[in-house]
Amino acid sequence: MNDKPQPRRFRLVRSLLAGKRPAPGPAPTVEQPAAADEDGFDEPLNIPVPRKSAPLNIPWKQILVVGGLIVLVMTMLSLNSRLSEYARLKSERDSMATRIAGLYATKIVLETQLADVASDALVAQAARNAHMIRDGEKLLVVLTPPGNTPVAEETPSVEVTRTSPKPWDIWYDLFFGD
Repeated sequence: MNDKPQPRRFRLVRSLLAGKRPAPGPAPTVEQPAAADEDGFDEPLNIPVPRKSAPLNIPWKQILVVGGLIVLVMTMLSLNSRLSEYARLKSERDSMATRIAGLYATKIVLETQLADVASDALVAQAARNAHMIRDGEKLLVVLTPPGNTPVAEETPSVEVTRTSPKPWDIWYDLFFGD
């Protein structure tokens, strides 16, 4: 029949007369050529186009700042626990160093005593204090006659009495002094 395209209003009227209804609502449609109807006219197909949702306005700077703060907080918590662990280990190290120094001093004293015990001079001195003699020596013990024991003189004791000053004397000396 007529090969030239018809304006949209004629197509809409013709589709209403044929009992076809356009897509309801304000949904946008895309006109695409369709196959010829029974009467031979091409009618556009009303295909609803999905609506584009509003673009997401993601505040990237805010997300980066919040993410940075979260990383900073986690780092600070980790740093805090590491610092407390460091302080604990440092105090433990100091106490162990003190203990080691004390044990080292004890070791030196014991080694000195061991060297003294093994020496002949100490053995001879201990034997003399126990009234032992060597071969060829004679033991001489000085005995004091009974009743002739020396008496220690008594030292006179001096009592020191201290009187505490009165409170107003303390305040007077504090403010006015001598």
